[in-house]
Amino acid sequence: MFNITLKLIFHFITFLVISFLYDSDDNLSERMEGSNYGTVMN
Repeated sequence: MFNITLKLIFHFITFLVISFLYDSDDNLSERMEGSNYGTVMN
């Protein structure tokens, strides 16, 4: 039971770190948003 909880916490922290890194990278997020808006508008 403890191992399952530990794995869930580890995956959750990893997900938070990855999302934080992507959010902090302004160029990447702007590029992705621009491409998304471009496809929607066209």
